Amino acid sequence: MAKMFNFLKIVWKLAGSINLTIALLMLLVFDLSAGFICLKSNLSIFIPLNDVGLIAWLDTYGINYLQYTAWFFLLLVLLFLLAVNTFVCTTDKVVILFRNRFYYRSQIKFILNFAPHIIHYAFVVILAGYLVSYIFAVNLPANILLPEKSILIPGTGYKIKLNKLNIEYYKGQRLNFFQDRAINPEAEILLTDANGITVKKTISVNRPARFKGYSIHLEDFAPKSRTSMQKQKYVNLIIHNDPGIHLYFCGMFLFVLGMLMYLYRWYRP
Repeated sequence: MAKMFNFLKIVWKLAGSINLTIALLMLLVFDLSAGFICLKSNLSIFIPLNDVGLIAWLDTYGINYLQYTAWFFLLLVLLFLLAVNTFVCTTDKVVILFRNRFYYRSQIKFILNFAPHIIHYAFVVILAGYLVSYIFAVNLPANILLPEKSILIPGTGYKIKLNKLNIEYYKGQRLNFFQDRAINPEAEILLTDANGITVKKTISVNRPARFKGYSIHLEDFAPKSRTSMQKQKYVNLIIHNDPGIHLYFCGMFLFVLGMLMYLYRWYRP
């Protein structure tokens, strides 16, 4: 038991080494430089990452084009090690700070000394959010929806129905070339969960709707103009579910909190 404890203690010390931090940062610079070259000349290999997710991409494009994607595999490893290194270093500093808490005459000064450590933890949380997004996020493009028709969100019992499509057309005098072109499409959709409970949402180009952890975006629509040959109304939806977004917000909250503590410590009288 004692040997195991000593072994873990050595691993913990190595994981929090400042020398490891410097080495990881240097390796990241070289790896990202190589990645820039590979990405610039082989962009088509990496574009599917936006649609299929990290695991599926690694198992297809990533493993089959190792000469162009090896830097990305190394990047994941380096970022993981950097996150571990940051967590260990920060935790060591926090433990020391707690041990010395009785030496501070002011509780406020003691609390403000946590500012840099909170920012470091925020960095780890944000990295974890990116990892969760790439592994578990669901992105479903090209969901065509006709008026009064419903589609199912794959893998769920949720239904989306296009209740109404309202399109505002340009009627001004200053932009003649834009006459009768659609300028403000709004789709009224009905969202039904697995229990049959239905809610009504309105989405537009820059206003998605959220439902049961999913965000629903209006990507395209028709008709685009009053004189268009395309008379059938429809919308093309992107359905997205990103569980990592909660970690992003948590990480950003911690980062802002740490920065505010920094500023208060810097400017306080």
